[in-house]
Amino acid sequence: MLKQGYIIYTDNNAILSTDGIKSSLIAGNASLEGGSYKNGAGSLAVFSGLKGFLQLSKREIIVVEFGNSCYRMIGRPMNMVSDITKPCPA
Repeated sequence: MLKQGYIIYTDNNAILSTDGIKSSLIAGNASLEGGSYKNGAGSLAVFSGLKGFLQLSKREIIVVEFGNSCYRMIGRPMNMVSDITKPCPA
């Protein structure tokens, strides 16, 4: 769960949070260049071409993906990534 004062941001194909000093992975893999598609928790999730996100609440982040042409949700605090829209690649 995010603490007050934390900022969420994207880095390549990852969603992270920071307090301005230390960054923590929420989901994805920042070192993965091309990206692909996979649902899962934290670093097991794979994104392709992140375009943005919206934090709906302390427990939900919506992710917009250009490469996979779909919207996905990150459920907090387990950081579980799942599809919101179809078609997402299978």
